[in-house]
Amino acid sequence: MVVELNKYRNYLIKVALDYTNNREDALDLVQDTYEKAMQSNYREKNIKAWLCTIMINHFINDYRKRKCQKNDKSNYKPNTIVYNLCYYEFLKQDVKEAVKKLTKNERLIFVLYVKGYKYYEIAEKLNKKTGTVKTEIHRIRKKLKYLLS
Repeated sequence: MVVELNKYRNYLIKVALDYTNNREDALDLVQDTYEKAMQSNYREKNIKAWLCTIMINHFINDYRKRKCQKNDKSNYKPNTIVYNLCYYEFLKQDVKEAVKKLTKNERLIFVLYVKGYKYYEIAEKLNKKTGTVKTEIHRIRKKLKYLLS
């Protein structure tokens, strides 16, 4: 299993760098991913995607934990319900701030997308091609990811 995991090391480091923007943190994230993968009994056919899923989930969980701890002045360790509420409120506020930084057109497309409209429906509403909408949503998500990091 270790040999199979090492085969994807460079790829995982690149993905981790996209999330962490820091080489040391990226290497730590890859190491944590390996540890979680080794503890798991589940074996996916597409190991690369499986490892990425583990890494991204670990990154998100760590992000949630840091956000809550950053604003928790006491030594109190929140229980699961308080932790989830804390995460939700901080994440919601972060996303609102990031969305405010989008252009008016980007906000419109993003809001329609978040409300559940399909690509072709957004394209029809805005009189654009479906492919253009897909590209714009990809760029908007990438921009939000950068603003939230």
